[in-house]
Amino acid sequence: FNLITSAIYLEESTRNLKNVINLACSNVSLNNFAFPRGFAFHSDITGENKLNRFSFLPSNAHSNSVYGFRAYTSDEIKKVKKSLQEAAQKKQIRPEEGQKATALVEEIFGDKENLQCTNYADQITRANSLIWKKVLPNTGKKINFVYLEQEWIVTRLLIEKHLNEKTTISRIIFDQKSEELLVKYFAGLPEMFSRRDKLGTYLFWAQPKSSKAGNRLRLWKDGNFLVSEDGSYKVELAPEALDRALKSKELIPSVLLTFMVLCFYYGLKCFGGLGQINYLPLLKEAYVKMQKDLGRFESATACAATETDNLGGEVTVALASSKINGTAPATSFDLMIYGTEKTWPTFVEQSKILTLEEAI
Repeated sequence: FNLITSAIYLEESTRNLKNVINLACSNVSLNNFAFPRGFAFHSDITGENKLNRFSFLPSNAHSNSVYGFRAYTSDEIKKVKKSLQEAAQKKQIRPEEGQKATALVEEIFGDKENLQCTNYADQITRANSLIWKKVLPNTGKKINFVYLEQEWIVTRLLIEKHLNEKTTISRIIFDQKSEELLVKYFAGLPEMFSRRDKLGTYLFWAQPKSSKAGNRLRLWKDGNFLVSEDGSYKVELAPEALDRALKSKELIPSVLLTFMVLCFYYGLKCFGGLGQINYLPLLKEAYVKMQKDLGRFESATACAATETDNLGGEVTVALASSKINGTAPATSFDLMIYGTEKTWPTFVEQSKILTLEEAI
């Protein structure tokens, strides 16, 4: 979707676009189906289209959240390059595919600046920017790809603008009746929480540094504290305590709180996949109703104008093909490994003739 968006501006000289900004959800596990822990590309060496995945991070870390996870090391880059070599020896990929992928790993993930990053998300942010530049055509127009963690943006906003100020967001976090109000207006909606059904979490997830398993903990409001189900983690609902926990990344804003801050309070128009464009309008409707019933008509009016149903994902234009089992959505590494001077013009042409239904 981001490449299609950029194609419009690259093809038309009268339009200009400086940055494509992707607010990524990093509150996912490293074993998420989208494979955030590494990269992947297809090979049809056997005639059958197979997706080969290569991870930078050890298997015992897969249950950890991407958010706040440590940076990969130079030794782990070496392991990935060794895995590529072994895949070629086992005839899972062609030698030339392994060689190209190895060179890309060294250039994109193994450069000095990436290895100096202190956390994994920063490394992937920088890597995605480098991949973007390699996939886009070399034209006179320059478009940057800015990949940011939406949870860290929300955390910064909470710390700087809300924890110590009287705002709609701070009232939702600190008011004694906040849990009652949230249940009243949001009960039964997607991305909501339910203590009875052990669904979701109360505004924040916890990932204590002492947690060996790395699993995120659900939190429930207990008086003036947020407490995990097993009682192993507890934080006071007070500005100073939340400030410390947020800065250390022991607390992660939930999806509900993230969209309350970004979309409903600040009015950011966020494009999203098929799931988001279904649940976000429902959450906005509940938020507006809550603000009206609380007499905060200015907040309700401001939020009502926010667009929440803009599709911005889950469309496929480029495919990797094979003789036996057809096609599969191409990855960025597919575009870099197999790309030629015809790849981008073909991509643009396909984006013009495919219907939205076909692309989805």
